Amino acid sequence: MRESTTPDPDPFATTQWTIVLNAADSSESVRQAALEDLCQRYWMPLYVYLRRRGHQEHAAQDLVQGFFAQLLEKNFLNSIDATKGKFRAFMLVAIRNFAANEHAKANAVKRGGHLDTLRIDYNSGESWYRQEPSDQLTAERLFERRWALSVMDTVMQRLRERFVEQDRVDAFEILEPHLLREQQRMPYAEAAAQLQCSVASLKSTMYRMRKWYRELLLDEISQTVDQKEVMDELGQLLAVISGEFGQ
Repeated sequence: MRESTTPDPDPFATTQWTIVLNAADSSESVRQAALEDLCQRYWMPLYVYLRRRGHQEHAAQDLVQGFFAQLLEKNFLNSIDATKGKFRAFMLVAIRNFAANEHAKANAVKRGGHLDTLRIDYNSGESWYRQEPSDQLTAERLFERRWALSVMDTVMQRLRERFVEQDRVDAFEILEPHLLREQQRMPYAEAAAQLQCSVASLKSTMYRMRKWYRELLLDEISQTVDQKEVMDELGQLLAVISGEFGQ
């Protein structure tokens, strides 16, 4: 495998702030692509936030759908201070304001409409939400928890793609369950036998895998906050992940 000292340069050449601030001036195809990207990253944290705030299942779906329908509109962005701060905080304020306005108008955009191309699996969101204890986390904390797990899922997918590119997906699938559980003893001999390689080679692969994971995680976080806040945001995300995996 090729050594890497910096995050892979491509998947997000621009920040999520840039996507939102510039998409309103872009072509329909660019707007749709930007909306699809933002939707896949944030729909579930927003959905569970609305559910914990007391919105019923279908009402929360309507609000999420309507929110993304208006997110990239100039007049909607003008009402939000998107010039600084954390992107997740911007999204939380934006959905809170949108839900309040839609409640006042009582005319939320219904599911479907012109956003049929957005792939939103509300069943998975509802299933995840129903597994959460109803009395332990506020809506804001639940949003942060789901946001952190969504970021981790994205990073893990990017890491898997790196292994696929090097024709080592078998190694990824065997080592991935141990990646975030460094306190547990890694069964190197057993894994090496499965991959038909030496223990030394497997240890080297795991070292690179953990290194790449940290780089990709840092790269992903850098898309959502000002550079001076990256380490603080990373620390908050890792704290949530650590709690989730019991490290």
